[in-house]
Amino acid sequence: MTPALDARGGLDELAAALEAQLRSSSLERDRSIGELTTYRVGGRAALSVEVLDAEDLAALAGVMAGSTVPVLVIGRGSNLLVGDAGFAGLVIRLGEHFADVVELDPGVVEVGGAASLPSVARRLTADGLHGFEWAVGVPGSLGGAVRMNAGGHGSDMRASVRRASVLDLRTGRTTRSDLYDQELRGSLTITQGTLFCAESDGTVHALDAQRLEPRFLLRAGGPALTGVA
Repeated sequence: MTPALDARGGLDELAAALEAQLRSSSLERDRSIGELTTYRVGGRAALSVEVLDAEDLAALAGVMAGSTVPVLVIGRGSNLLVGDAGFAGLVIRLGEHFADVVELDPGVVEVGGAASLPSVARRLTADGLHGFEWAVGVPGSLGGAVRMNAGGHGSDMRASVRRASVLDLRTGRTTRSDLYDQELRGSLTITQGTLFCAESDGTVHALDAQRLEPRFLLRAGGPALTGVA
């Protein structure tokens, strides 16, 4: 069982505990956060880790329980602007292990928290499912989109996602419940979501076809961002 850090434990203690407990994932020190965002600007994180599997995620949560070190969970960095001062805490990212897309039943799809929304939208459409086409223009992750209830083109995550697996890094507890029946804030990480889609009759309407076309989204004051990245 992973021992929890004393509440007074600082960055050095946290780093030592993580290095002792993580098996597949590597801890980085003084990591640029800006490189993890769309704008590619900003300061550095004192500590950073990309979690590569469920075992390391559980170990990380066990270490973090009781720690007072600040935590920042980053998805694909498409809605994040980092200050030059950086982040004096631990930055956490979910790796590709958490990006799987699995159809459980007809019209019911389980998606990992690290999955790219545009990729999921295209995958579901190719598999004959519809109702998530609007997300092709949202350059974020499933977990990040759930946290902020991202939306566009007349729909949003609340209309598409029915259940989510939510890990509280401060307690180490994972709950799986109906989405938005709890406040998704603080040290919570969305590890998985269940999408409910309708089976398509094979017809692609003009609006849906337009949504799925590669295009560029312009952000005020920033560079052009591809909508299908």
